[in-house]
Order: sequence, then structure tokens, then C-alpha cells
Amino acid sequence: MRRRNFEIFSLSFLDVISCGFGAIVLLLLISKTGSVPEPEPSSGRETMASLLAVQDANDQVRAAIGRAAGENESLDKEVGDLSRALGRMSQKMQEQQQLAESLEQGNAALQAEIVGSAQALNQRSSAAASTKEVGGIPVDSDYVIFVVDTSGSMQAVWSKMTKVVEDIIKIHPTVKGIQVLDDMGTPMLRGFEGQWFPDTPIFRAMLLRDLARWNSYSNSNPTEGVQEAISAYCKPGMKVGIYVFADDFSGSADLVLRDLEIRTRRLKLPVGSFRIHGVLFNTQTGWQTANFLRHLTDKYDGSLITVE
Repeated sequence: MRRRNFEIFSLSFLDVISCGFGAIVLLLLISKTGSVPEPEPSSGRETMASLLAVQDANDQVRAAIGRAAGENESLDKEVGDLSRALGRMSQKMQEQQQLAESLEQGNAALQAEIVGSAQALNQRSSAAASTKEVGGIPVDSDYVIFVVDTSGSMQAVWSKMTKVVEDIIKIHPTVKGIQVLDDMGTPMLRGFEGQWFPDTPIFRAMLLRDLARWNSYSNSNPTEGVQEAISAYCKPGMKVGIYVFADDFSGSADLVLRDLEIRTRRLKLPVGSFRIHGVLFNTQTGWQTANFLRHLTDKYDGSLITVE
């Protein structure tokens, strides 16, 4: 018996396999399993709008933070300015308080000095044994100058003033020259600037007569009259007595005394070449006028007389 050869991969077998594979591919093509739906067109626009809203809100928050930071910086600056101003005010208050305390102490010291000086004046004796005095006034001068305040307040006591002038002239029996100036430094008799009137009985009578009716412009401050008396009439080798009649003084006694000291040095006047005496009238006298005349007479070896 002849055996037939059997082939596994025959044409029929390949046809069956091909048909089966094609069926499977067809099933895969027509199947919808695992498909993902496409997003709707409106979904993208909504997402973009949301992102823009979030970004806008973020910008607003940043702007608010910036404004808050600026306001905070401005407030810090204002607080600093107020703190510095408060410090300056506190310092000024302390300075004002110290000044008030200093003035109060100075006033108390000045009052004590005035009282002590007044007591010393009542007990005052001659500074030199050879100096002759009449009623406490040294009369060793060869020349006499009267510096008279001619203000309205002095006019009210003019008769008393002329009587005191007459008494002072009488206690100087003989002098080499006399002059009368107002508180501005102007002579009673015009045309006699820088000159001396001779001491004669006739002139003394004329002087007292003209003095009784004298009335000239005044600034109610004897400073200029004293300055003129020293500058225009005092010379080295002369002994001059200057009598200051006043009821008022405005200014600084220290400045006036310093000015007189400078004038004295410039004119090379030796110590003791002139004396300054004060005659104080209690019309409107305050402590300032009394203090000025006291220092003036003390510095230039004179006497201070008070007329009620």
C-alpha cells in the first residue's frame, strides 16, 4: 500500500486562518470601546475667562499691597516728624524754664545788691583823707558840669532841681569854669559848645536865672549828656566834677559804663581826673535808674543824692 504524504500547512488551512484574522480585524474596526469624547468648544473659552479673572484679582491684590506699603511709609515719616518736633518743644521748654530760673536768681541778687549798696551809701566815708566834703559831696573839683534831664517829668520838679543846683554851686566857693548841658549833651547857652563859663557872681546869678526858665528837647536819658561832658570838656591835668540830674534811664548800665571806659582810655584821662555825682529825683524812678546812677557814681568816685 502506497503511503500518502500529509502536509499541515495546506492551502485550505491558510484560507481558514486568513478568514479568521480578517474577521477579528473587522470586529476591531467597528467596535467603539475606549473612545474619548472631544471637548466642547465652549469649555476652552470658560477656562480662559477664569484665568483672566484670577490674574485680575491677583493684580488688584498686589496694587492694594503697594498702596498699603506706601501709606505705612508715609505714616512712619509723619510719626518721625512728630517725634522730632516733640523733642524740640521739650528742649525749648527746658531752656525757657532755665532762663526763668536764671532771671529770678539774677533779680533776687540785684535787689540784695541794691539794698546792700544803699546801706553802704548811708555809711560812706571819704576815700581819701585829703578830700574835702560838704554834705557827703567831694568839692575838690576845679571845673563843674551840670547834666540836667529836661523831660516833662523833670519839669514837674523843676523848682526843686534849680534849688539843688544853687546849693551845689554854693558849696564850691571858687571854681575855674562852669557848664550846663541837657541830657542830650547840648549846652543851655547855645554857641558855647566845648567852652567854660567863668565863675563870677554875675555869671552865677545869670546861670540860675536862665536855668529856672530853661526848657529843651529831651529823650529822658542822661547817657548822651554824660558822654558829651567827658568827651568835650575833660582833659588830662584837669579836675572836673560832673553832676547828673535825672529821674529816668533806659538802656544797659553795663554798656554805658563800658562806653565811658573806652572814651576815658581814648582821651588818655588818668584815674581821678573827673568825678561823677548823681542827683536822683523820685518822680517815676524805678530800680533801673537807681541802679544805673549807683554804678555810675561808684565807678567814678562820686556821691548819690536822692531828692524826694
